[in-house]
Amino acid sequence: MKLMPLDDSRWATYSGGYRSPYNVVPLIHRLNDEGTSGDFWEVVWNELHHQGDVGEASYALVPYLADHQSRRRELDEQLFQFCVIVELQQPENSNPPIPPELELSYSMAMRQLPVIGTEHLRRGSSEAVVMGVAAATALAGGHRVLARAYIEFGRVDAVDYLHNLNGFTPSPADE
Repeated sequence: MKLMPLDDSRWATYSGGYRSPYNVVPLIHRLNDEGTSGDFWEVVWNELHHQGDVGEASYALVPYLADHQSRRRELDEQLFQFCVIVELQQPENSNPPIPPELELSYSMAMRQLPVIGTEHLRRGSSEAVVMGVAAATALAGGHRVLARAYIEFGRVDAVDYLHNLNGFTPSPADE
């Protein structure tokens, strides 16, 4: 996947989740140098997603996140959740369109995430990681509502829903 060069002048024109300019290049350097961490994700969620608002900087980070995940052994649940939420929010809240110079790398990243995730799931993963990979897979298949359900629902929600729907009660094999 071809990533936009970090010295491209357009980075400075992108906005973040607060609809104000946000140059995401230092955050990408941090991702490349240090990987992800709680502090990294705090900055990402605070600056690039705000109450459903996302911006061009949010879209621009997605290909770099997918590239980062492709080189890691462990899946990062927040990485999948962030990418899926950005994609789900893009057409809402008057969020800006994906800039033409990012369209190809962004769409390739969103298509690669389910493949990356599925390859890693065989090793065993937490519920949150499985839900993030499932959401990315649903998006890749054009199922936005299912993607949203995978992101929003947890195990307890699913059990409650299934119990109300058809009386399902988990067995020890479902634990």
